[in-house]
Amino acid sequence: MFTAVPTTPDSFVAKGYLQAQGIDTAALFTEVITAPVWCDRRDNTMRYRGHPLKRTKAFLLTTLPTSYTLYRYPSFQYASMLNYRSLDGVPGLAAVLAAIRVNGQPLVFNHVILTLYEEQSDCIGRHQESLRDIMPGSDIVSISLGASREFELSRDQVATHVEQLEDGDVFVLGPQTNRTMKHAVLPLVQGAVPQPRISIVVRHIATVMTAEELHERLG
Repeated sequence: MFTAVPTTPDSFVAKGYLQAQGIDTAALFTEVITAPVWCDRRDNTMRYRGHPLKRTKAFLLTTLPTSYTLYRYPSFQYASMLNYRSLDGVPGLAAVLAAIRVNGQPLVFNHVILTLYEEQSDCIGRHQESLRDIMPGSDIVSISLGASREFELSRDQVATHVEQLEDGDVFVLGPQTNRTMKHAVLPLVQGAVPQPRISIVVRHIATVMTAEELHERLG
């Protein structure tokens, strides 16, 4: 069951959603973490302001091989799109995403980012989703697998809500919340023993680029 997230106008969380649907989250975690789709966080195309990311990422599209959906997040580089893979290559995940219902409706999406948090300091700082490529009015849906992490919502640099996202949880970030608040995944407290956690974030992207346009862009 989805419940409203305190202090937000249009965001919701469903604790243990995947397990409630009969999904084996341990098997799904194994499929996703072993899939040959992950980027090297040390690669130049994954750097942010000259520094390696504090997380490992993978990108899956529903539109390949005919076209690329383009989401230009803050550290985006066009060369990173050469690492994009088809969601069909991770069939168990594709089936799970097709089965999820939010307010009785299936997810509408064409772009998936997987993020692996595996070290104590792995995190993503306070930010808002870039709206230039996202379909107007669409939700951003995050699914958690593996170890738990704290997900923070803040306004004016002050945390207003912290949600402990655990294995099988689904979080819906609404467009109004994204416009008025920032969100972050916090690092573990010092001394905590890290265990891997995967977030699966699905978006409906409006910007589309053909393979030819991408290779022209890359020169």
